[in-house]
Amino acid sequence: MVRDDSLQEWRIVAHVHDDQLTAAPYAQRVPLEGSPFTELYGDALRQVLYVDIASLQTNTWPGLMEYHRAQGEIGTVVYPMMFGDRSVGFLGITFRRKAEEVTRSELLVALAQQATLAVQLTRLAHSAREAAVLMERTRIGQEIHDGLAQAFTGILLQLGAVEEFPSCRNRGTALAVTLSRIRELARDGLAEARRSVMALRLDQTRRAGLALALRQLAERSTVPGGVSGTFEGDTIDTGLKPEQEHELLRIAQEAVSNAVRHARPRTVRITMTDLGESWELAVADDGAGMEQSPELSARQGFGLASMRQRASAIGGEWQIASEPGHGTRVSVRMLKRA
Repeated sequence: MVRDDSLQEWRIVAHVHDDQLTAAPYAQRVPLEGSPFTELYGDALRQVLYVDIASLQTNTWPGLMEYHRAQGEIGTVVYPMMFGDRSVGFLGITFRRKAEEVTRSELLVALAQQATLAVQLTRLAHSAREAAVLMERTRIGQEIHDGLAQAFTGILLQLGAVEEFPSCRNRGTALAVTLSRIRELARDGLAEARRSVMALRLDQTRRAGLALALRQLAERSTVPGGVSGTFEGDTIDTGLKPEQEHELLRIAQEAVSNAVRHARPRTVRITMTDLGESWELAVADDGAGMEQSPELSARQGFGLASMRQRASAIGGEWQIASEPGHGTRVSVRMLKRA
């Protein structure tokens, strides 16, 4: 099991039984704060520990001791995985016999050290990838802002100047109608460029909160004479982790972008609803809907697949409902933290 400070939890990363790597048949994660496991072990355990399963009174990990007893296992040797003075996690080996002498095994201590290094190297590689992605997203966002967005702004300014010519003031002429259509296309392009820049900014929810970020998304998705974006949810303190709110915002951005680009809606409605034990984020539009089943579209389309993956990564339940001519609704339900 490893410690994940970003998600504030302990997580089982590998369970091996009878030489087979399988999913753990007990709880795969527990909270970092307030859990009996953290209180008993956490950063306090620095030495190899032998646990007599039969005499253990406190169940620090849901379902773990019951599983060991059902398997006829008697003792567990717990090796703390320390990197410097910080706990990375624990390596546990369970036996069907008394095994106190295993705590003195230099081979297993070396194994725990190698596992610690493997975890840290994996985390460093992941951090390096995230840093590279962040730099690239920032660069692309800046290029869109300085290039496309400025170009569309310039087009709109030039159109405003042209429309002041006497020959263009009569709105019924073919030239005036054409200029009006060009203006609509330029506004749509500018709105899309701004949405793209917003989607590439990674720190919105940390700075302003999810509710404000969603409200800004709705406002910036509005195109006068085209699409009207709205948000319902007021100032919401979800209590969710920053990483979860961040991914919910990304899902909302992708859903709004899909609606505007493909469905030609008049309205796009973003809602954040308290359902008692969970929160529901939903993006609904009144556009063209989907000709094929939403599930098939979700498997085929990158944007829909991305939303599903983001929701799954934060423990959310993602759903999509759509009918031809009756719009589309994308939603994510997130259980509240205890």
